[in-house]
Amino acid sequence: MVLLLCIVLFTMLGCDIVKISRFENNLLKLATKILSKPEMDEFDNAHHKMQYLAGRWAAKEAIFKATGNKKMIVLNGSSGEPYVLNNPNIKISISHEREYAMAVALLI
Repeated sequence: MVLLLCIVLFTMLGCDIVKISRFENNLLKLATKILSKPEMDEFDNAHHKMQYLAGRWAAKEAIFKATGNKKMIVLNGSSGEPYVLNNPNIKISISHEREYAMAVALLI
């Protein structure tokens, strides 16, 4: 019981959902404002740029809600899974649907 209580006390959760169409106007301008250089490299190679940007926005908002940190870099691993650069204590999940992108961040 004490271990479970400690895990709950030291685990922070953040989530965010965003409408993908919000990024339709000024896509490149928003991307350069929101994304870091490594994220911008992934964005340039992404097939679905609006979904990528919306997912990263949701991820960064979720991370901020869980940690209070606004300067995290979210990249894709070799299998496509998102991860937070230089911070293995933050687990992130990003999902896209036709109209929405959402993300959940867990600080462990």
